[in-house]
Amino acid sequence: MFTKNASKIRKAAAGALIPLVVAGVAATAIPAEASTSRSGCTVTPLKPIYAGYHNSLGDKMIRYRVSVTCDANRTAVINWQGVEEDWSSLFNKDPDDGDWSKTERVSFGSGLRSTKTLNYDNALPDTEGGKEEMYHKARFRVTSNGVQSEPTAWERTPYVSFFN
Repeated sequence: MFTKNASKIRKAAAGALIPLVVAGVAATAIPAEASTSRSGCTVTPLKPIYAGYHNSLGDKMIRYRVSVTCDANRTAVINWQGVEEDWSSLFNKDPDDGDWSKTERVSFGSGLRSTKTLNYDNALPDTEGGKEEMYHKARFRVTSNGVQSEPTAWERTPYVSFFN
């Protein structure tokens, strides 16, 4: 009798753990907004959002944002790219579709450490039937007192799904 009940208890415990393990895997599979710091600056690409309007062609506009925080007397040169994520299946990833690319220079004068947010609105592409999964990524380098840092690695946002 004891072994039969112990077996039932083990099965029930294992069954209760499976959703937790699966949820943990799902939670770690989606990248969170992450920051990168270098040479007195921190850059964080923020999730794309609906910009609240359509352009003159009727396209939904998506706002891409990057938060840039720097110490005084620094210039950050931000490279960022908008991307539509493509997944053909869980195990066979298609190449993502690049949508736009830009470089922006942000200067911080003398004074206290401060933060600026860059905004870029771009039309939602129409690359497939259904939703478009949009994300963007950023990297940067810092110049201070005539010295320029190496570029950071790319940091990306989670993708956000938008209907056309």
